[in-house]
Amino acid sequence: MGAGKKQTIGYRYYVGLHMVLCRQADALIEIKMSAKQAWRGSIASGQGFFNKPNLFGGDEREGGISGYFDFLNGGATQAINGYLAGVLGALTPAFRGAVSLVFRRPYLVANSARLPSMQFKLLNTQGIHRGWYPEKALVNVEAFALNASVYIAWECPSATTTQQLDAQKEWLVNLVSAMNGAQIFVQRFSDQLAGVFYSDGEHTGLIDWINSNGAIPDIATEADWEIAFNAATDFFTEGYNFGAAFPTGGLIAGIPGFFSTVSSESQLDDRRNVVVLLGLHSPISGSIAPAQAILAQIPKLEMFAFRMDDADVTDYLLIDNTPIDGVPIIDSTDPGAVSLLTSGLLLNWADMNPAHLIRCLWTDPMRGGVALEAEIDEANFTAAADLFYAEGLGLSPRFSGGESVEADRIDIERHADCISYRSRQNNLIRIKPVRLDYDPVDLPVLDSSIVMDWSNLEKSQVTEVPNQLTVVYTKRENGEPASVTRTNIAGVRRAGRVIPGEPIEYPACTVESLATRLCLRDLAVQNRPLLTGSITLAYFPPELDIGEPFIINEPKLQINNVVVRITEVNEGDGINNAVTVTIVEDQFALPTVEASGPSPTPPTPPDLTPQLSPDRVIMEAPYYMLVLDQTQDTIDTQLLAEPDLGAVLATGTKASTVHRNINVGINDGSGYADAGEVDFVTATMLLNTITARADDVIVTVVAGPALEGVPANSLALIGNEIVRIDAMTANGLDIDITIGRGCLDTVPAEHPSGSVLIFLQAADPLDSPTFLVSDVVGVKLLTNTSSRTLSLFAAPEDTITFASRAIRPYPPGKLQINGSYDIDQFDADLVLTWTFSDRTLQTTPIPEDATHGNIGPETGTTYTVTVDALDQNGDIIANLDTVNVGAVSTYDWDDSTILPDGTNRLLFTVQAERDGYVSWQSPSITTAVLYSPFNLTPSVGVGTIQLDWADLNSGPLQEDDILVYRATSAFDLSTLPAVLVTLVADTVTYTDATVSSGNTYYYAVVMRRGTLVAASFTNPIMA
Repeated sequence: MGAGKKQTIGYRYYVGLHMVLCRQADALIEIKMSAKQAWRGSIASGQGFFNKPNLFGGDEREGGISGYFDFLNGGATQAINGYLAGVLGALTPAFRGAVSLVFRRPYLVANSARLPSMQFKLLNTQGIHRGWYPEKALVNVEAFALNASVYIAWECPSATTTQQLDAQKEWLVNLVSAMNGAQIFVQRFSDQLAGVFYSDGEHTGLIDWINSNGAIPDIATEADWEIAFNAATDFFTEGYNFGAAFPTGGLIAGIPGFFSTVSSESQLDDRRNVVVLLGLHSPISGSIAPAQAILAQIPKLEMFAFRMDDADVTDYLLIDNTPIDGVPIIDSTDPGAVSLLTSGLLLNWADMNPAHLIRCLWTDPMRGGVALEAEIDEANFTAAADLFYAEGLGLSPRFSGGESVEADRIDIERHADCISYRSRQNNLIRIKPVRLDYDPVDLPVLDSSIVMDWSNLEKSQVTEVPNQLTVVYTKRENGEPASVTRTNIAGVRRAGRVIPGEPIEYPACTVESLATRLCLRDLAVQNRPLLTGSITLAYFPPELDIGEPFIINEPKLQINNVVVRITEVNEGDGINNAVTVTIVEDQFALPTVEASGPSPTPPTPPDLTPQLSPDRVIMEAPYYMLVLDQTQDTIDTQLLAEPDLGAVLATGTKASTVHRNINVGINDGSGYADAGEVDFVTATMLLNTITARADDVIVTVVAGPALEGVPANSLALIGNEIVRIDAMTANGLDIDITIGRGCLDTVPAEHPSGSVLIFLQAADPLDSPTFLVSDVVGVKLLTNTSSRTLSLFAAPEDTITFASRAIRPYPPGKLQINGSYDIDQFDADLVLTWTFSDRTLQTTPIPEDATHGNIGPETGTTYTVTVDALDQNGDIIANLDTVNVGAVSTYDWDDSTILPDGTNRLLFTVQAERDGYVSWQSPSITTAVLYSPFNLTPSVGVGTIQLDWADLNSGPLQEDDILVYRATSAFDLSTLPAVLVTLVADTVTYTDATVSSGNTYYYAVVMRRGTLVAASFTNPIMA
């Protein structure tokens, strides 16, 4: 008989595609497939590589993507694509004038011929501003810093002026601040000075270091580029591995010193090696060639060179390999204006200045523009661009194009609250932002001497005015709609109720803080009744134009010096020279809006830097959770074939709401590999202590979002004890949770206040890999935000030593002494009882806790009782008994057993055994040993005797537990007189104020629990 044919479980699909994306783009930044990130980086034109073979679940599910693609920017000199020519033949066009993407038959999906939906993030700024005022073209820039290693060479010689040094610092701080999460190395250099600093995270230390380097060195003025880059090789060999997601420690062939990060979910295709040079001078003679040699050793290098205050960039072009930006010149008088991010350096997102967008829509014939560049009022547009840039008002619109150009322009003006028009004064196209840019004293006043008709003005009623407004904007993270809502409290008071307005859509807004400002801006307009309509003028004053404010005044109509703006002008027809002017009352004439929520000041954007999971659950998965995940038949079959098989259960809690899920890294000794994604779990903290009693079932926690969505009968974890969530009830401002103790293969344990309760309803064992007994594996949780992943280096390592947990018998339940869960109980006759357990039967949807009745037991299970003597510190000083009692559920302790000196308690443990495997955990219970009080010391006063003593037994004393007997003659317990005093609980002293001076007394202090009695006697005491 030959070997069986290997079964085919599915197919991989390799797909060639050519997709035309749009007419114009500067660079491709990101590709998503089925809302998952397939690739990110920055390609102006050229080839990229997909390396996400497990993006859709790997071969077991719907595969992933791996292979090459070409980004074609459609330039005028674009060559014919080699792959397309090979498929379509010699007549293949070059596809100039259109941006497109070519898939070179990458592995795309598995087990399904359905193509995933695709989204593309493109940078398109140069085609909008077309060289006009590029330094103010981009607003709200966001750097792409995840998986980026950035080496910054900062030239600072003696010829640096104070202005240049301050400008360098401002420029560098802006750069570093935009790259949270990147690895950054700064080399401050000249031909004799080398200062270095390394940082990661939020770079606060690095920013402080940049700002503190204020002295200009007294050294030569020329730049030595060999010194500038001499630390780069070490940084990109050691630093690269520092931030890698899953390093293997191997070398990529042909690239000496480059540490690989290739794995099933490698980020090699995403990794960016960036060098930035901030220079002042041309390099010193002979340093260019060594610098080129150093840079040539850096794999996938993106070299961005910048020069300050000098337009000669001839030498800089010899090392700059990023043609998308050339070598920008930085003006030391305005270093913030020339943003390095206009070049595409680490660019993840950038909105555009509305002035540039409006200018493009007026002048670009491809978008339907009707004006020439010469018809633009340059000074006016420049001032508007400066204003929008300072306000942080950036937009990312989607143009309809063609005949819709006017609608596109009006929509941009609606977002920016401005008007663009052809001026009556100079016939040039201008922008008028609607802002508080006037003093009412300086405004012209129009009254009935020029206004011919007032009848078309109206004012809305107060009760009709909305006092709550919602603005809908577009989230950068996923392109989906999001919203902010603000309420005017004063308006609610006036109207007596909340009057919501119609939601306003600002789809070109991509920043929540800007959406909030737009919402408050529009709420200020809508929340007061504004005067609107049209007036007819005898003539149009030459000093007025569209958007300009002026005052109208007609006391007879109760129009008292109202500030208005012109929105539209209809000139006379030559026969009738009257002019109709549409106006609206100016919002800035209104009082400041009293609004709920944050102020219009933009809030701090959310920190997308991935953080460590605060509470991690890393353990070998219990049998029950494996059964829930894969069915009992599947698990039993696997354990029959390999009883010692085990799987990893790994999850954790979120550090903040920006976190999405977790990538689990597992190291079986051969290096870390990705084991897939898992969901976060929630957790809360105990406000009380719970004992190891199985009937101590109430924990108190703070009410909060962690409790939302936690269903009854679900499992949770406290320490190493698995509990069942039974009910939640309010307890003032807190919540009492009723739990079932010691579920599955765990037993009740004591947990102090402050312990963490972790809810496990979202926790599932990993499908693979699996391990055997004694295997030791490392586990790291790499938390993911919407755009970033925690680096492997930063994640703490947990280890699991596998111990056949799934095959072990369950521990016995309901362990009691004399029918009680009491800890440290006293009794002369001790009888242990427990109930049977069976892991194969305890797989119902509601897991049993430790108080269950008899279940099973599992075939072949026996129970071993261990009795240990403990000292007063709780340490074991002797084993008194270890006996396998068989398949029974009771044990009678031999009361005559002699206890070693120093015994304070007896510890009883019951362990289940089956087929050589013992239970994962075993329940235990203690009983206290009764001792006579010691250090019985009398204190004699005038007419009183006080006795003090110590009690070896812990725990509160109960009423009638301690008795004091008094006699006036010698006695023993058998002849003790009937004089009895009962002490208050917890008292360890007794004062007798009834004695008579000169008499002799005898005392006995007796402790009793049940039938056990222990006593101490005094010597004769003279009162």
